[in-house]
Amino acid sequence: ADSFTSEHTPGCDNTATALSNKSIKEDSPVTSNSPACDSNSEGSNDSGRGGSEHDLVCQGGEALVHFEFSMPSELCGHFIGKHGKNINYLKSTTGAHVSLTKNPCTPGYQICQIA
Repeated sequence: ADSFTSEHTPGCDNTATALSNKSIKEDSPVTSNSPACDSNSEGSNDSGRGGSEHDLVCQGGEALVHFEFSMPSELCGHFIGKHGKNINYLKSTTGAHVSLTKNPCTPGYQICQIA
């Protein structure tokens, strides 16, 4: 099995999830240490389910998977790759949508969303 080491990074919960072709059950609990996570919104009437149920399931019937994490801005270029090589490979091999946006809570970090 592959392994890696990581130093603590402010604004990052330092967890990694291995991507695999295993399907995820819709009733699997989802947890996050992110302050923006709906599970941390006490008193909210928002169900956190987003749009209609059909938006949460692929055509094959599998649940959609969404990853969100922070990374230091200076590493975003390596993540994207020269002329977008790395990000384009990720998109073409998985069909995922990838976005990078500034983290409003932690300057110097970007939020990466992969869905």
